[in-house]
Amino acid sequence: MRCLGFVALAAGCVMVLGSAGADEPKKKDGQGFDLTKVFKKLDANGDGKLSKEEFSKITELHKKGDADKGKQMVEKLFQRLDTNNDGFLTEDEAKKAGELRKKAAEKKKNKQ
Repeated sequence: MRCLGFVALAAGCVMVLGSAGADEPKKKDGQGFDLTKVFKKLDANGDGKLSKEEFSKITELHKKGDADKGKQMVEKLFQRLDTNNDGFLTEDEAKKAGELRKKAAEKKKNKQ
């Protein structure tokens, strides 16, 4: 049950991340969004990694829903994606959110 809850959490945050890049071009295959461009957009100081503060800007770019709930969701997702616990997300760590989104979509599709 806890795993399913996290998948839902990750899917929600990834949808926010996707909408943060809504004005960005689609990938060449026409699906999803260009994570590299979104990542660079959020990386305010250009150091190639996202601090918790930079990552939390996702909630500001996506203005729908409860702001406090969105911040809590982003905090949990950040902790989960920061696999080396250094307090920053690399682009590779952030890409895991996309993988989680795909898994959540597949689970949802299989239930139907």
